[in-house]
Amino acid sequence: MNIYEKIVGEINPHLVCGDMAITPSEKILQAIWFNQRIKRGELKTTKNINVRVLHPGFFNLEAGPDFKNAIIQFDNQKPVQGDIEIDLNISDWKGHSHSSNPNYNNVILHIVWDCPDEAENSISVLPLRPFLESPLAILEDTVGIDFQFPPTLEGVCSKFFKRSDKQRMFLEEAALFRLEQKSIQMSARSSSREQVLWEGLFRALGYKNNSWAFQSIGELKPLILGESPAQDERNIEARLFGLSGLLPYDLSRSHPENDGHLKRLWDYWWREREIFSNYILPGSIWRLSGTRPVNHPHRRIALAARWLFKNDLSSRFLTWLKSPGENIEESFLQLITPEEDPFWNWHYTIKSAKTATFQPLIGIDRATDIAINIVLPWLLAVSRENSDTAGEERVKELYLRWKPAQDNALLKLARKRILGAFSTDATPTAATQQGLIQIVKNFCENSDSICTGCKFPDKIEYILCP
Repeated sequence: MNIYEKIVGEINPHLVCGDMAITPSEKILQAIWFNQRIKRGELKTTKNINVRVLHPGFFNLEAGPDFKNAIIQFDNQKPVQGDIEIDLNISDWKGHSHSSNPNYNNVILHIVWDCPDEAENSISVLPLRPFLESPLAILEDTVGIDFQFPPTLEGVCSKFFKRSDKQRMFLEEAALFRLEQKSIQMSARSSSREQVLWEGLFRALGYKNNSWAFQSIGELKPLILGESPAQDERNIEARLFGLSGLLPYDLSRSHPENDGHLKRLWDYWWREREIFSNYILPGSIWRLSGTRPVNHPHRRIALAARWLFKNDLSSRFLTWLKSPGENIEESFLQLITPEEDPFWNWHYTIKSAKTATFQPLIGIDRATDIAINIVLPWLLAVSRENSDTAGEERVKELYLRWKPAQDNALLKLARKRILGAFSTDATPTAATQQGLIQIVKNFCENSDSICTGCKFPDKIEYILCP
């Protein structure tokens, strides 16, 4: 147990021992739902109706239900779009006056922590407790909850970090704790190790706005590859586009090259869509506005199709771990970069005009995110299951060496809040970035902007500034 883990254990022992007796806050339930850290294939309402989540909805920061525009399928009925409200208890529906508030008229699912089987409600009720994919204590530590710092106010702990030469060491220990938690979460999944990896990869392709749409497709990998052998990459691409609901029906009539590509996809899809008809996602599930052209879901689907057609990423990752080379970021990027494609390396979408320059299907920033958040935790879990101690150590060594991921607003504010500096020099590696995020999750999210009641500063003062 390292120093950071000891601190976490002393302040919040349930995070280390996995105490299931704790009751979560609504904020944690919201985060579990938003991240879909549940047994998605087993969900049932209190009336024993199957629930399939096509999209969990978008977090609502205004008055009204917690999530807007979710898409849910009940049993084999047509998917419906509506809102999601999350409460601890079923009685909160009336107790919080939701039943008489018109803002809640479009709620299609009331999510609660737990409730008696005989509970009655006019809205479908889904208890989360029976369907958690991992112990609550681990989920509390790994689910993402948006947290924004006051841009000019430094936290109490910043004075210790600024004075200490042990800052990087401490951030790295926090990062290793984060790596362990992600690895444990992967190991706790009931799916095969191969399937857990693929679902993580698909989720990473969706970025923030479309992660659940991509995960929904990733969950169908056995069906996509197992229903009938694919003839080539375009065949897999057609299946993914068809299942996503994003395959256009109409030709552009202005770009012959694009129309030729679309026709080839339809040549495959019209023969197979009946086979996959029960799994096609509604096109409305996708959020396309505000997406950078190079990150458009069309391009991510094209990339996923090439990964799936070869279907060998898991073995290639394991081979790479044994000999990743000196430039680990570049070797990993090459590992997941498909061969040049005459269409997708020159187009943002199926209907967009040809670009003036070559556009790789994946870049170093996205590759780093995938490595740090998906592949390295997965490799750690596999190494541990295989009793491969040397593999575990290699994973940790790569994790600590990896160059920093793309900076973002959360990291900038966290550096100022916790480390007392906006400069990226304070987080020179991906691991130090991850460690900073872990501190935010374990401590800052459990306090307020002036650190009321936070025990973290007292604990680290004698470690950083003895």
